[in-house]
Amino acid sequence: MQSWTGRGSRSLFCALESVPRFAERQFTTTPILGRSKKKQTSKPNRDEHESSQSKFKLGPSITKSGRPSAGGAREFPRAVEVAVQEFQDTLYKTGQSLEGWDRFSRQVLNAVKADDSRASKRWKLLKASLQGAYLSSGLPGLKDELGFLLQFENITNKYSIPHLQSQEKVADLRYPAEWYPKARSMQRNIHLHVGPTNSGKTYHALKRLEGCKNGFYAGPLRLLAQEVYHRFHATGVPCSLVTGDEVKAPENGELPRVVSNTVEMVSLGDQYDVGVIDEIQMIANSTRGWAWTRAVLGTQVSELHLCGETRTVPLIRELCALTGDNLEIHRYERLNPLKVMPHSLRGNLSKLERGDCVVAFSRVGIHTLKGDIEKTTGRRAAIVYGGLPAEIRTQQANLFNDPDNDYDFLVASDAIGMGLNLCKRVIFETLIKRLPTGLQRLTVPEIKQIGGRAGRYRPAGAEAGTAESTNVGLVTSLEEVDLPYIEEAMSIEPPPLRAAGLLPQDSTYLDLAGFFPRGFPWST
Repeated sequence: MQSWTGRGSRSLFCALESVPRFAERQFTTTPILGRSKKKQTSKPNRDEHESSQSKFKLGPSITKSGRPSAGGAREFPRAVEVAVQEFQDTLYKTGQSLEGWDRFSRQVLNAVKADDSRASKRWKLLKASLQGAYLSSGLPGLKDELGFLLQFENITNKYSIPHLQSQEKVADLRYPAEWYPKARSMQRNIHLHVGPTNSGKTYHALKRLEGCKNGFYAGPLRLLAQEVYHRFHATGVPCSLVTGDEVKAPENGELPRVVSNTVEMVSLGDQYDVGVIDEIQMIANSTRGWAWTRAVLGTQVSELHLCGETRTVPLIRELCALTGDNLEIHRYERLNPLKVMPHSLRGNLSKLERGDCVVAFSRVGIHTLKGDIEKTTGRRAAIVYGGLPAEIRTQQANLFNDPDNDYDFLVASDAIGMGLNLCKRVIFETLIKRLPTGLQRLTVPEIKQIGGRAGRYRPAGAEAGTAESTNVGLVTSLEEVDLPYIEEAMSIEPPPLRAAGLLPQDSTYLDLAGFFPRGFPWST
């Protein structure tokens, strides 16, 4: 087996060589230097700060630099006593207020010495905070943490305790359905369209939207919002586009019948007859899920269509029970079969076929892969990823969809996993993507969502009149090492969603800020 390197990216794994572990060595002074140190006599302390250090002698587990050694955890209570005394001396010298210091210092020392099995939750949290600071930064870290905790204690006593009940009421986020009284005053009918990719669930919802007098579409990507905008514009339906990048109104000055949005841009102040929210499973996303929750709970719409995966059904049922809306579930089956190929391309780009989509997860990787494909095959490759300008993304998608040009391949990010039915065969260049928190392997729902885009009714490589029975979506990988995980992911069902994302309203922040003076520092 050889080490595997993703095309267009740095090597992630090495199958042959393990990471070498260098021998650890404790460096000490030479005997001569050590003897000279023993002969040196310590100078008398000249200020209060040094006298406090002599009074609270450092134990064997606390070095003179203030860093804990191997036995630092055992000497933690003694270290806290030293830090408390030194911090108090600093307050005296700098002339800072000692308001509440006696009570605070007693609380700190009692929390540190208390038995964990009998200590209160507040004392346990206080002790854990100090332990973390000590183990990471030693005595300097302890003093910094004491300063932060003292400031926090004074702010709490001055601004929070007198208004504690009112602040708790403002910060109560347990009933988000009640944040939108106008939507709750309506008897809404919610239609949940669930099924696998390429099952036609979004198509049926959009057909209902096309026939309404006033409606909106909300999707997870700007490319999807633009696709819906151009679709309605081509059929003569007055439509406007609202995303974070651009706003387009009907060219002839007509009032739009349909507004195509990214989900964060959905208006909660307007009333609609029909609304469509796509990729409803994104409601559980840790960073963007709040936008789907806001749209589901807050839109003033008589008929709301939600499109997504089957695993959303229990969660949507619970939300409808909270809002009192009527719920009707529509289930769909995939329109054409989907299979995982028994083998990968084994790194050979010359095995690519017309209509293939290769999925990568970095901008540099996508462009590098495009160059490699064009150099190897002699044919053109279109690219689609979120960072491209809107017009360029649409142009590239159209080039790939058009059978009358030489753009036979598509290199894309996971953007194709959200509604962009473009390709005949999906090929994963890698299963690793980079997140702000680090490298992470694709989850089962992500693999099913991306892989399910293979085999639309008329892929780029299909001729007119191609039999539906032969239009089988195929999924594979560029390297053999990724194929077993793809096979496993495509064969299992992900668990049902258990929670929806939530973000406080702007009014919550304003009301909470009203309890504090103007210019109050909200961060340290």
